[in-house]
Parts: sequence; C-alpha cells; structure tokens
Amino acid sequence: MIAEKLAWFLYKLFCKCVGSATPKYRFADVNERSVWIYCATIGELNACLQFIQFWAQDHEVILITEKRFYVDAFQAAAPFAKTLVASDLAQQPHLPLPSRFILCEIPMEMFDAPFHLEYGLLRVLKQHKVPVYAVNGWLYQEALSCREHQIAYALLARFYRAAFDGYFVQSERMKALLIQKGVDEGKIETCPSFKLDKSEWGVEETHNVTSIVRNGEK
Repeated sequence: MIAEKLAWFLYKLFCKCVGSATPKYRFADVNERSVWIYCATIGELNACLQFIQFWAQDHEVILITEKRFYVDAFQAAAPFAKTLVASDLAQQPHLPLPSRFILCEIPMEMFDAPFHLEYGLLRVLKQHKVPVYAVNGWLYQEALSCREHQIAYALLARFYRAAFDGYFVQSERMKALLIQKGVDEGKIETCPSFKLDKSEWGVEETHNVTSIVRNGEK
C-alpha cells in the first residue's frame, strides 16, 4: 500500500531528525506451532491467563512484556511459556515468526496506554501474513503525551488499526469507540471481560474466543 509506505518513510525520517531510532526487526521463518501473546504488564497476563493456557495445550507460547522487571513474575505465573521483553525482539534474528500474534487488553489504539506496542513490529508481522488479534480489549482514551506521539499518531494510527484482523472487546461502548475511529465493524466482537473466566460461563466464552482466533474466523 503506497499510503502506508509513505507514512512509514515520513515517520522514520522524523525519528531520524529528532534522534529517535526505529527498531529493525528480523526473524526466522514462521513456526506454525508458535504463538506470541503480548501482555504489557502482569495485570494483563493475570486477566488473560486462562486464554493463554488454552493456547499452551498445543502451541509453543511466547509471552511478550514491556518491562524487564516483569519477567520473573511472568515466568512464575506461566512457567509453561517463554517470556521476552518487547525491546529485545529487535535482537532476536533467529526467533521464528509466530502463526498468530495476540494482544491482550492494551493498547488496541496507538499510544492509548502507559505502554505502547511498536507499529514497526506489527508491520513486519503483516508483511509475513501473520494474523494479528486483540482480545479482552479496552481503551484508555488518554490524551497523547508528547509531540512525538502526536506526529506518529497522525501518520500511522489508521495503519496500526488496520493491522488487526480481529478485535474482541469488553463492552459495546468499546466497540462503538473503535468504529468511530474507523475500524470495520465486521472485525469487532463484544466479549465480556476474561476476568470473569472463573465461572462456567466465562470458561466457555474464553474457549470460544480461542477457537475463533485459532481458526481465523474473525
């Protein structure tokens, strides 16, 4: 897409001008038995743990967190998975790409959280046709924190949204907000919070989302 390539070029040029480098990601070929699950903090991991456990039954799960000090807590909560720090992914050229990339809770919108997912990573995933999903999603709706984020948002936010093949959000209000931001309504499903997943209904709902993401129905 020419528009996306131009926006990415302008963003990299802007970063170069302000002395802020964009990570360069290089990975090995896709491993069909691997799934990457992005949980910014231990809170997102705990909320989505049962969902993650479903995937671990027959996939190699790699958890991605934003801060190094979360690694021990992630490994304690999910010893069946490998945990990596997001900023280290650019130094993992031998790491196979996943069959699925799943974002848990935040940030569904670019810079819409204290932590943010690099658009450059999403870009590489989509170049290799890796399906990308957001589950248990919700929006902070906080103002952009700095001029750099404002410029990046103006250039890339619509492409960030377009990178997702499906959204599973916690309420109809979240769904309406995404639609207002230009997300195709057909990509969005409402699914009450995974924090309810200790109930029988919650287990079934979590399993349903897993099945849809697994089969690429959304």
